[in-house]
Amino acid sequence: MSRQHRRKNAEIKKITGLIAEIRSEICRMEDKFGVKDEIKQFVNLVHHNTSTSDNKPISMDSPNWIAAWNTIYSTRDENPFSPSSGVDLMLERIAELETRNLSLIGHFQHSEESFDEVKKVFEKTEQRLEKQIQDLQVPKTKNLKNSKETLKNSKIKSKNGKKFQKMY
Repeated sequence: MSRQHRRKNAEIKKITGLIAEIRSEICRMEDKFGVKDEIKQFVNLVHHNTSTSDNKPISMDSPNWIAAWNTIYSTRDENPFSPSSGVDLMLERIAELETRNLSLIGHFQHSEESFDEVKKVFEKTEQRLEKQIQDLQVPKTKNLKNSKETLKNSKIKSKNGKKFQKMY
């Protein structure tokens, strides 16, 4: 693997880890908001039960309480069930990290494809060079044989030439 490929892998793992941490934090905060909302409902239920003129208490499951809670809920400026802006920021950050993670995955896949293409080009070049080397080596061997034969023939001619020289 190339260094860039490994670096992108590490970055993707790091971002995935951050996303998991943020999701865990969101789940923890949602649990806290759930408990907080139950406490708010309980406090409002106690207040409602103590302020009614008929002195008949109602429970959280009672349709009368659900209607009363919806009235309290709709008259408030702030939705008691909505997360704070900190959680909204975390959700935005998660969305950004997921987008970044997808982008990195796309870049990783593109890099991998580019790497495969470059690898194929290198393999083809290597094969072509190997063939050229073999082609160059074969004629050397033939040339060497031809040179040896030519040298032999020259030596024979030279000996024959010396014999003829001695004769005359």
